[in-house]
Amino acid sequence: MEQRACAEPEQLAQEIAALTSLSVKALKGCWRSLYGSEPHRRMRRELLTRALTYRLQERALGGLKRPRAECSRVV
Repeated sequence: MEQRACAEPEQLAQEIAALTSLSVKALKGCWRSLYGSEPHRRMRRELLTRALTYRLQERALGGLKRPRAECSRVV
């Protein structure tokens, strides 16, 4: 999974769909690649998948705008 500014919607959808077929070990490898750190050792498959999906979308489509990101930190 590579970093890019914008992706084709079909390619992004395929990458996200592919996450469901990966083992937990492979998901943790993707985590290391996308986040640059180790996932928590007790993180469950569902949370790994959701976090990776978010990160893929964030990298492909852009993250939250600054005011929105600051707002979410307060909550």
